[in-house]
Amino acid sequence: MGDIYRNYRLLVASIAFFLVIFNTYSQEVSRDSIAKIREYQLTSRNALSENDFENAIFSIKQANNLAAIMDDDELKADIYLDLAELHYTIHNNDKAESETINAITFLKDKNNKSSLAKAYTLFGKILIEKDNLLDAERHLKNADKIYSELNDEVGRANSIFSYGLLELKKGK
Repeated sequence: MGDIYRNYRLLVASIAFFLVIFNTYSQEVSRDSIAKIREYQLTSRNALSENDFENAIFSIKQANNLAAIMDDDELKADIYLDLAELHYTIHNNDKAESETINAITFLKDKNNKSSLAKAYTLFGKILIEKDNLLDAERHLKNADKIYSELNDEVGRANSIFSYGLLELKKGK
């Protein structure tokens, strides 16, 4: 009976050791993946600001591919927002709209109000371009409300500027 008990303890200890090693490895891979995703996002944003659309698209697609295998909704929403911004910039408003809707869907359940407000502002601008002025106004008001709650003056200025674009589109 002693040998069975000793073998059982050895087996349990081996399994526990394996689980600890696997968990540590898994966390390290996750941190490395997130760092790589953030690097791709930064490269994409920089390329977009330099009108290097080909590199911006390539980099954000790489980030999106990595994020697809991770279970991190906020990270995915952030990438959807980057994709939406890219498509909005190149006047692909239908794709920008769908990516923004994806981001908003993910962000509504999270506690990332700043990103949600950014998504609402972008969605408002997209809707202005698509002449859906009533919905654009509603989303811009949602963004302004969140930015006000957060005391984010830069974000609020961006939503107010976008609201100005809306008024201009209305002929006011």
